[in-house]
Amino acid sequence: MPHRKSHVAVTGGPAPGKRSNLSSNHDNEALEAAVWAAAEGTASPEQFALLDANPPVSARLVDSLLADTQARLESVQGLKGPERAQVIADFAEELEGLRRVYERFHG
Repeated sequence: MPHRKSHVAVTGGPAPGKRSNLSSNHDNEALEAAVWAAAEGTASPEQFALLDANPPVSARLVDSLLADTQARLESVQGLKGPERAQVIADFAEELEGLRRVYERFHG
């Protein structure tokens, strides 16, 4: 699967009086990398720990990545030429992996 950078913003902060585990852009990038690694079946134990450290934030990120990936898939449906099938297959594979991660948080 090709590496992608979607830069999806995670919305919603910590509850009042709670410090967010995602205190910086670096943390958000690490969480996004963990989601993609889990979707690709290559997540390390540390990446799974990061995903499980704040399930509501991880779930929101997975939801955003699913929506973003679905929108990108829809945007390439009109492609013509020999690369169309491969591009669509790549997006379909990304969606399937993200759905597996989605199930982790939404059961």
